[in-house]
Amino acid sequence: MKADTLLAFVGYHALPTIHAFCLDEDKRLRKYVESLDDAALLEPLATGPDFAVPRWLILAHVVNHGTQHRSEVARYFTLLDAPVLKWPGEPEKFALTG
Repeated sequence: MKADTLLAFVGYHALPTIHAFCLDEDKRLRKYVESLDDAALLEPLATGPDFAVPRWLILAHVVNHGTQHRSEVARYFTLLDAPVLKWPGEPEKFALTG
């Protein structure tokens, strides 16, 4: 999907809702991870009939995959020449504005 088509579909007005959802989802994931002890992190989880990986590896994949999606969104915003917001606590010299 082209960047302009994506934003036309979602709309700038939806960005606060999407941001709120992401913050809530981050809290849920953190709460889940914090509830796991070492044994649970090492527990093998079946990903197929003859294959299992430790839980920590699946969690690492979730985080890394999220990084991929964030970079895709950043690319779309760049293609749209959309302003980049300053995150709380970000040093002023790194803040980009459009």
